[in-house]
Amino acid sequence: MQTACALCGVFITAEAPQQWMKEFRAIYVQDDCWEVVRLSGVGLCRENGTVAPCGYKKRYDDRVLGPGDKISIELSKLTLDHVAGPDQPGRRSRSSSIRSSGFYWGFGFHAACWDLLAACCKPSLRKLFLACLSTPIGDDGILDWGHTYHGAASHTAPKPFRLKSLTWDAPLVEGLQADPFHVPAIMDLIEGKITPMVDDALADHSPSLRLEDIGAGADDFYQLPTEFLENVVSLLPSQDVRALRIAAPSFALLELTEAFWQSRFNHEYQYILEALEANPDSWEALYFSIRTLEHGSTSLKNRKRIWDLALKMKVLLNEVAREPCEGPPACSFLEPFEPVDDNSWHKAARGVRTTSDPFYSGCRALRARAVTGNGPLSVRQLFVSLVQLGSGIFVSGLRFATKSRDDICLGYIHPDKEYALDFPPECEHESLYTIAGWYLALDLSGIRAVAALMDNGKLSSWAGDPQGFPRWRLAGEGVWREFSGVKAEFDGLKMVSLSRAVLEVGLYSDRTMVTSSLWSPDVPPSDLYYDGSQRFSFVDSFELPFSVVMFGGAKGVDLSDLVEIGIWLQGYDTITGFDFVYTDSSKNKPFGHIGRYSNGSTEIVYKHSGSHRHALAIDGPGLEVVKSLQVMQEEDSIHGLRVRTNTGRIVQFPSHYSRETTWTHVHPYGSTVVGFYAKCGAQLHNIGLISDNSINFDAALENRKLSPSSSHRRRKSRLSVSFGQLFKP
Repeated sequence: MQTACALCGVFITAEAPQQWMKEFRAIYVQDDCWEVVRLSGVGLCRENGTVAPCGYKKRYDDRVLGPGDKISIELSKLTLDHVAGPDQPGRRSRSSSIRSSGFYWGFGFHAACWDLLAACCKPSLRKLFLACLSTPIGDDGILDWGHTYHGAASHTAPKPFRLKSLTWDAPLVEGLQADPFHVPAIMDLIEGKITPMVDDALADHSPSLRLEDIGAGADDFYQLPTEFLENVVSLLPSQDVRALRIAAPSFALLELTEAFWQSRFNHEYQYILEALEANPDSWEALYFSIRTLEHGSTSLKNRKRIWDLALKMKVLLNEVAREPCEGPPACSFLEPFEPVDDNSWHKAARGVRTTSDPFYSGCRALRARAVTGNGPLSVRQLFVSLVQLGSGIFVSGLRFATKSRDDICLGYIHPDKEYALDFPPECEHESLYTIAGWYLALDLSGIRAVAALMDNGKLSSWAGDPQGFPRWRLAGEGVWREFSGVKAEFDGLKMVSLSRAVLEVGLYSDRTMVTSSLWSPDVPPSDLYYDGSQRFSFVDSFELPFSVVMFGGAKGVDLSDLVEIGIWLQGYDTITGFDFVYTDSSKNKPFGHIGRYSNGSTEIVYKHSGSHRHALAIDGPGLEVVKSLQVMQEEDSIHGLRVRTNTGRIVQFPSHYSRETTWTHVHPYGSTVVGFYAKCGAQLHNIGLISDNSINFDAALENRKLSPSSSHRRRKSRLSVSFGQLFKP
């Protein structure tokens, strides 16, 4: 398998045309010794593998290296089934393929890139290793930090979460392959061999301005000491200094000293590491010489690119440098010797990969923390810790402020980034609030936001960013509402799952489809009925959410305005989506993919192509509604659909479908169908009906048949009366 540098995104490969691309360092462990993360010496990638000296001060070409001084290190493993894990509760067990000892694995960096990273932030090896272990890996061994390495990688279609290195991409080859660490021209500049160009805005913005032109009221800085003004400009980036000199006469006349020009190498030119030990004749000349060089030197451009990535890594490691993971530990991958709790857990997660799953996307559960009690979870306050990663904001930990004034913490707690949930005032009882469940917003990488569900059904405020992410209502119903424990799983950076333990025996009667599924755009009401083309099975982790379209509106108020359902097909017979047309066009709704796919991606273009629309007319004003479905589904695609209405009509899509196969009948448990749900990937699958038992269009339609009218006006008048009679007493 290929591997890419964990910092710059360019391949570490024996086939590279440049020597620096073959040289690497690795942060690695032996077998499953997580506590001991080492840095290798400088190794050389060869056709037979990645071999490096054990000692970090050594190089592969040192003459004094003996046979035992080098080790083979496997880089960027897609799975973790090669190391011990908690396959059996409370003990280690190894897969049959694991070697008894001496198996070294980890993550690689170009030696040049590691030197830049070390100069930028001197990273903790353990924290960096856990961060890499928690980050998805592409087919070519590139880590997906949530960015594209400033142009060295791109996301591939049709799966936008797959990252691909562009090391050999023709327009980028020269820039990506230029050695970022050894730039001989910089030393030439330090020795003053290039004549500098002067930037007027910095050096002398307004030469016609005279000292006598500045009066007491010229600007707010007039009476400040010159030394103070010099300190101010030394602390500012050059673009801010430029703006300040344009705006304020006092700064325009300020002489920019050598100390100021030297300070530029702590700002925009901090990646010019050679300047740290330099003593040039003129810092100003060096500054403008670098400005000249950076426009033409591919090596310097590549260094700046990688330095910016090192700064991102520094921010990331500062964000997650909050070990340990707080709370009572439970048996997990990194901690297999911890006790296994005996509770039954109702769990919510998305995209969690097992150790044997290729880690192309999603997240890994590396640690677990659990707290249980003998009664409902009552708190004075609940604080949520958040962490900012490359792909956005995630929940990293929870802190419960209890009645006893002792805090219970779960996960990575960030005191400076904690957010207190606002509980509804009516939920307070003797200064305590009882939490009955959770609302979660999840993406494939973890939990984006969390809110608490109170014992009276009210919802607290959100902590995090829930907008645009599918949601999970992790709660019980009725007598099962209260729960007595919380369990969370974490990778090295953030929370990846949350679970609740119930007070009563019989957890599985507590789990309904609504409370055990991921939904988009929001969790639908629990008092409706959900009947699908496939039997619902309880799982702890989802990939795709169930998408919902309530085309009937609340209590079916929009059904009498529905006049057409558009069924969209891709190719011969693959159903990809629907659209719903009403007498009031502002109510029109899309569902799934409507239109066509563009260039092999999931992006839809609303034009002609292999995608086509079939129309099903619905007499909503005449109280016609969808009654049931018949579905022809193969694997993850729907290839045929029959819609039956309450008037007895049955319409098939596509109409020419003639395959001899079994159709699955989907009948609603409730009296009136008010919506559809389905998993909407590239195609629809597991489509189902959402029905409401509190309304009955069939009864209203029968009443209308018994009272025929000879005029359209009288029919319209009686329609409003009939709709009022739809609701059951």
